[in-house]
Formats: sequence, C-alpha cells, structure tokens
Amino acid sequence: MIAGCLALLGVLYLERGALLENFTWLYFIQHAGTFVVLAIAFGRTLGRGAEPMCTRLHRVVHGSLTDDVARYTRQVTLAWTAFFVALCLISAGLFMLTPLAIWSLFANLLTPILVAAMFGAEYLVRLRVLPEFEHVGMLDSVRSIWAASSASAASGDSR
Repeated sequence: MIAGCLALLGVLYLERGALLENFTWLYFIQHAGTFVVLAIAFGRTLGRGAEPMCTRLHRVVHGSLTDDVARYTRQVTLAWTAFFVALCLISAGLFMLTPLAIWSLFANLLTPILVAAMFGAEYLVRLRVLPEFEHVGMLDSVRSIWAASSASAASGDSR
C-alpha cells in the first residue's frame, strides 16, 4: 500500500504541469470518485452471503433485528447504492456537458442538499414502513457506530 501511494505521488510529481493545466479535473475526480467509492462500498455488501451495509449499521446501533427490519435495511442499502451511482453519473454528465460553473453549483451546493434530502427521505420512509420500530436519532446512531468502531480497533478486529 505504501509503495503504491509513493508510486502515485511520483506520477503526480512528474505530471504536475498537466495537473496544473487541468486542475478542475482534480475536483471532478474527487467529487465523482467519492461517490464511486461509496457506491462500491455499499453495493458490494448486497452480494450473496454478504451482510448489507445498512443492516450492519443497524446491528451496531440496535443489536438484533427482525426479518422486516432486515428486508428494509437491505432495500435501504440498495437505495443508497443507487443514489451514489446517480450522483456520480450526474456529476460526470454535468462536468462533461455543461459550463464549469454549473457543475460547481451541483458539486458544492446541491450535492450536500441532496445527501441531506436522502437522509430525510429515508427517515420518513422508515417511519412509515416500520412504525413500531424504536427510532434512534442521528447523533445517537453516530455515537453507537463510533463506539463500536473504537472497540473494534482496540480489539484488533480489522473488518
């Protein structure tokens, strides 16, 4: 991993002139690349025998889960995967086909709004689909996940 990073830094150094001439591409790669990585991270947990990402997060926050919740968290993982793919495709389309100012508006202003809207929409759907479920606030969820990841790191679990 270190050798790969050093090789990448070497290539970036050798190609610094081209990078300076095309600096906006770095912003695009950062923006679209983030959503590609998120789509892959969520999407690969949807494979046969894998535990969907949102199911895993649910287990960390709530412990056990019912069949209804397991089905719902799988669907939510699929929805987030599709959302990340859509953001990446929209970003690429706007970057390639519109003036930079329009892509920049999307990347810097609309993307955070869309992500917040997705969280809000998912929450409203969850209230409707799982009305009897104990709903936990965002901060409590983050605290639970943080505590679990800290405990996992302390125990040497590298998953």
